[in-house]
Parts: sequence; structure tokens; C-alpha cells
Amino acid sequence: EPTMATRRALADGSRVLRDLHKLRSFGAAEGYVATARGGDGIPKGVVRPALTEEDIEARKWLMSLCSDVGMSCWMDGLGNTYATAVKSPRNSPDNKKRKTLLTGSHSDTQPTGGWLDGALGVIYAIEAARCSIESGYGGYIDVVNFQDEEGRFGSLVGSTSICRESDDHDDHPDFNAISSNPTSASPRISLAQAIEERGLDGSPLFRLGIDPLLPKDQYIGFFEAHIEQGRRLERSGINVAAVTGIVGLRQVQVSFTGQANHAGSTAMVDRSDAGLAMCAFATELNNELLAFTTEHAPDAVWTMGQMSVSPGAASIIPGSACMSLQWRAPSDHEMDQMFGVISAHAQKANESSSVMRGVHVQVEESDRLEVNPVGMDEWMVAHVETAASHTGVSCTRLVSGAIHDAGMMAKKGGLPAAMMFVPSINGISHDFTEDTSEEDIAAGAEVYVQAALQMVADANGLEFP
Repeated sequence: EPTMATRRALADGSRVLRDLHKLRSFGAAEGYVATARGGDGIPKGVVRPALTEEDIEARKWLMSLCSDVGMSCWMDGLGNTYATAVKSPRNSPDNKKRKTLLTGSHSDTQPTGGWLDGALGVIYAIEAARCSIESGYGGYIDVVNFQDEEGRFGSLVGSTSICRESDDHDDHPDFNAISSNPTSASPRISLAQAIEERGLDGSPLFRLGIDPLLPKDQYIGFFEAHIEQGRRLERSGINVAAVTGIVGLRQVQVSFTGQANHAGSTAMVDRSDAGLAMCAFATELNNELLAFTTEHAPDAVWTMGQMSVSPGAASIIPGSACMSLQWRAPSDHEMDQMFGVISAHAQKANESSSVMRGVHVQVEESDRLEVNPVGMDEWMVAHVETAASHTGVSCTRLVSGAIHDAGMMAKKGGLPAAMMFVPSINGISHDFTEDTSEEDIAAGAEVYVQAALQMVADANGLEFP
């Protein structure tokens, strides 16, 4: 429950909102006329995929916000940007034992993106750094803006590169990767070509422990804010969430093999219809997973996002079919259990003579995709909750159902990490209508700044500013 604020406000909510609105002007979706979900009537769609001209211009402008308060800024050969205060602990002989908090997110968008996905976390991070400097507290907050979190050239390209273990060729990004989801604004192109077009070829790549970034043991951790991209906060009427973990992801292909035949002369009883079997399998499996997860894995979700039949002609009974099956859950144990449900259902389907009618189903484990769950640092999570309490803002704990840079920084980077969420109106993200009320944005900024500065104070034995 929200309480009365017990601390003076540090964040400038008006400044945060002004910066967010300016940021969305880089790649603003022209001609989009739908009313924004926040009710203010302002179209907020953004087209700013990684390594487009708009992306790099936005990153340069964000760097200027940092340099305006005396921070030193860099951009690497991917477009990752990094800012640190001139009066940082590393530059003062008296402060060598003191640690810095790394903050940030990403400013690239989906091809049809919203104005807050990633952008909110970057602006909150800059606001925390500004508040630290303006209060005379010193430079204990660094800001990173990761490149290509949204996957134009791969998964979490920027944070993966920063967390690489060496500068060996095998640890570098895949420069031959071809962009996905091509549009007129971001045509199909290789990562290497995109880097060259932006004039970044030849520039060094950031890596933890290599200038300008600090070694891992000199960071308190990594702290990221984000919109929830779901409806849990909105439904509960809660202002912010302290994220306790990021789900793992597994994905398999399920194939169905029947017999292609004439669509007119083959009686229904004589058909081995792979398409019909796939539909029945999907419906029944959905019911079984729902029953299982309701009791054993309440935060789990699953998606059958791709389905195809072959030969795919209107007058031919499908002889084969294939569907993707992806599931996400907060723990490996829960994901293992769900795979058990999936495997058992496939075995049961093969033993059934009703719907399958000679169609064989197989879960293709050779194509299996796995991303392990990541837990957030409990000490940092507790600081988010405490900051919410101090600012009179309601807070709950949630698991993130989406993959974020914070997970990469924790898993591969080896840093303690934490996240906080603000509500998403109607749970919509990755769409032009993505929005959060300005009141929730301002409240979230205050919680983020208070939490960040308290982490710095507690980690370094300093008084809160």
C-alpha cells in the first residue's frame, strides 16, 4: 500500500518527461494518427531500429544530456554508449575503495515501436546521474545505453558484446548477421554494413574492465528500469514493481506427419490430416499446460507462434505440419516440468486413434532453444522496495516475462543486477500505442533515483544526500 513520503523528492519529473518526449522525436512515426493510450492525444509511435541514422542521432543527443552535467561520454564500434562523471571514484586517490553503480537500458526500438521500451530506463539512469551530481553527492553513477537490445542483428547484441570474456574473434559479435524484420526505414543489411554506414567501423568495442568501463569488482551492480510490458501492475493499481528475476525461455519445434491426399475424394474417416491433428494437439496441450501451471507454475507462459502446413494448397489434405512451441518460467525446475507435460502429451497423442488418425507427432529436441532464468540481487531488490516506501509509492514484487539487458549483465557479466517496472497501459508494448501515464512515469523516476542513490550510499558507507 502507498504511504506518505518520508523523504524530499530528488528526481525532476518534469525534466524526465520533457526528455522522454524529445527522445521520441528521433524516429517519430510520421502520419500515425491514433490517439495515444495515455489519453493525452499525442501520437507516440517510434521507428528507431538499431544502427539506423535515427538511432545514432538519438544516442548522440542522450550523450549530450550527460555531458551537460559534466560527464565524460564515449560511443563504441557497435553504438553502445557510456557516460561517467568527471569526479568519479576512479579519478580521486581518496576514493579508490568506493564503488560505482552502473545504470541504463537501451534506446533502439522495434520496427513499429513505442516511446518507452528501453528509452524509459535510459532517461531514468541519466536522471539518477544528474541528481547525484547536482546534489553534490559526486560521481558514483555511470550510464550505459546498450545497442540492439531489440534484436535487429541478434539477441541483446550490445550487452552481450560488453560482457564478452576476451577480445578473441570468437567472442566478438557476429558481424555477418543479417538484419531481421526489414522495412524501408531499416532495410535488410549485415551488421558489418550497418556499422560502416554509421561511420563506426574501426572504433573499439566496450568490454567490462577495459577502459572506459570499470572492472566488475568496482561496480556495485547494474540497475535497469523498464515498462512492465504486461498488465499485472495496471490490474492491481500498483505504481512500481521490484523485479525478482527474469524468466528462462525454451523452444522446440513440433512436427506432424500424415498423408497428403485429394481434398474432394477422400472421405473424412480415411484422412490422416496433419493440419487438423496439429490444431487438435495445440488446443488440448494448451488446456493441459493451463491446468498444470495454475497449480505448479503460476508465472509461466507459453506461445505457439508459428504454424505451417505442407504442401499448403487449398485442395490438398496437409501431409505434414509444423508448429513452434515456446515456454517461459522463472525457474529451470518449472520449465523442466512443463517439458514433461509437453512430452507426455505428444506420447498420448501418438497412442490416440481418434483425432490423430495415423498422424505421427514428434517433438524435435534437436532444434531446442534454451535461455536460463536469471535471479536479481536480493540486496538491490530490497532497495527498490525501500525507495518506494520512502517516496509513498505502492510497490510489489514481479518476475519479468521478457528478456532484458539486466539478465545478460547478471548472467554473463557477473554483476549483481536489479530491475524495476512501471505500469504499461493495457499491457501493450512493441506497438505504436505503447504508453504509461505521466503520473506513473514521474513516480517511477523518483523511486529509481532514490533507490540508486541509496545503493551508492550503503555500498560506500556514505550518508544519503
